[in-house]
Amino acid sequence: MSEPGVQEHFTRAADRYVARAGRGLLGWLRRRERAVLAGLLAPGPEDSVLDAGCGAGYDAGWLLPRAREVIGVDVSAAMLAEAERRGESVTLMDLAELDLGRRFDKVLCAGALEFCESPARVIGRLAAHLEPHGRLLLLVPSRTLGGRVYRAYHRSHGVPVRLFDSDQLDAWLRQAGLEVRVVVDVTPISFVVCAEPRARV
Repeated sequence: MSEPGVQEHFTRAADRYVARAGRGLLGWLRRRERAVLAGLLAPGPEDSVLDAGCGAGYDAGWLLPRAREVIGVDVSAAMLAEAERRGESVTLMDLAELDLGRRFDKVLCAGALEFCESPARVIGRLAAHLEPHGRLLLLVPSRTLGGRVYRAYHRSHGVPVRLFDSDQLDAWLRQAGLEVRVVVDVTPISFVVCAEPRARV
């Protein structure tokens, strides 16, 4: 489940979320993050992509032209309405209970894990939706000064936020049957983890 207050916060922010995300310092941070995500995820014309915690469809702009299929999942109906307007196929569902009955070539979870009550459970559900040849990307806030500022901002709006380190995520990903391939410090606030299913011996 998402932390208390998360759904209400993003419901209030839905109609202006994408516009705000593209401006000023936040816009610079987002553009830098998305450049790294696009390079690591590398969606191709034959790929199906799960945009887990898609929000208002911020990533739909670069995913839709590159992939064969993009499915967005989020817990906020208001956010999903915005994502749908941007052309994304959407499903209302909590990531902790994610069960779409299928697998994807690529799974992206960008800026959602920090709002989840049980990140380890969410990672397990994401891994269950990944093809054996697939790739999972997590974009999360770090345990740095920038990450703490990010957390303080959200807490001032009544929204709890978790911060992460790569060792913690590595343990959860291994538990889910995945292996970390790359960790990239992207901004003073965030880092990306790229993981793939472990090869069976």
